[in-house]
Amino acid sequence: MKNNYYQLLQINSNATLVEIKSTYRDLAKKYHPDKNPGKASYEQKFKLITEAYATLSNPEKRRRYDLRYKYIPPQSRNDYSSARWRRYKSRRQFSKEAIIKGNIFIIALVIVVVMVPVLLNYYSSRYNYNEGIRARSNNDYLTAMVHFRRSMVLFGNKSFEAGLAAAKLKYYYFKDPSDALFLINQAVEYAKTDEEFSKIHYLKGRIFQEGRDYESARTELLKSVNYSQVFDSAYYYLGEINSFAFQNYAQGVENFNQLLKLSPDYTIGYFARGYCFQKLDDHENAISDFDNYLKAKPRNGQVFLYKAISELTLNRVKQACEDLITAENLGISDAAAYIIINCQPPN
Repeated sequence: MKNNYYQLLQINSNATLVEIKSTYRDLAKKYHPDKNPGKASYEQKFKLITEAYATLSNPEKRRRYDLRYKYIPPQSRNDYSSARWRRYKSRRQFSKEAIIKGNIFIIALVIVVVMVPVLLNYYSSRYNYNEGIRARSNNDYLTAMVHFRRSMVLFGNKSFEAGLAAAKLKYYYFKDPSDALFLINQAVEYAKTDEEFSKIHYLKGRIFQEGRDYESARTELLKSVNYSQVFDSAYYYLGEINSFAFQNYAQGVENFNQLLKLSPDYTIGYFARGYCFQKLDDHENAISDFDNYLKAKPRNGQVFLYKAISELTLNRVKQACEDLITAENLGISDAAAYIIINCQPPN
């Protein structure tokens, strides 16, 4: 670029289109060949002025000219010769290998900056969770709570387990159901699997049940079994609420059926289902369930009493009296009245 159009028109680079036209008209009059016959220098000057005006009066041409003028330093605007300018550029060019290595270094640096804190949190969360488990096993519940809470806030892979463990401590050992519910609601943010959600709703159900909010308890326990159909304790307490809180013995039987299908050795389930059968006047099944319970727990006098009541209903007086005597011998004082009424020989 040999000529600076702005200098030729004697304007600055911020000149408006009006200023460009005005200046061009004045210069054109001054250097027009018709007014300066025989002056070759004037004719050449007029051509340059016209060339500059044609470019600067056109917005698109002016934009392209400005870009070239700004970023390609001509000899008139800097101290570099063409050769020196090429050397200047070459010193700032990098080989492909250098560029690749540079990019790899930048990527590695970003990974380190991002991942190091993540990994530190990850392992710190595991460490605090394991320390909490260790403290809990030593009955140091205050220290365990501190570690479990730290594990939660570090957002590691043990945040859910730590939150659930902290909630259980608050509920079972510190007897603080409100804080336990608060911790459960924090732990649920880290739950991912159906099993984890099932545990959350189970614990909430147990807290509501202990607080005699049976409707909320039933709702949470239903959510628990919907998330995981293999959570036997959830079925037991759901059956307990339906039977003893709502007197819905048929629903209780269904809950205990699910429980015993999953865990045939869940002994208390036989007694609970037998009780429901007795309330439904299904005494044959009630006696069968009481017998199954007594095979595992033969020293429970209360169950002998319930079994005897069903046997008396079915007029099995001899067997009922034997069970009533056993119940009395095991310390069940209520059995005495049944014995007097049903088991005394006539005078």
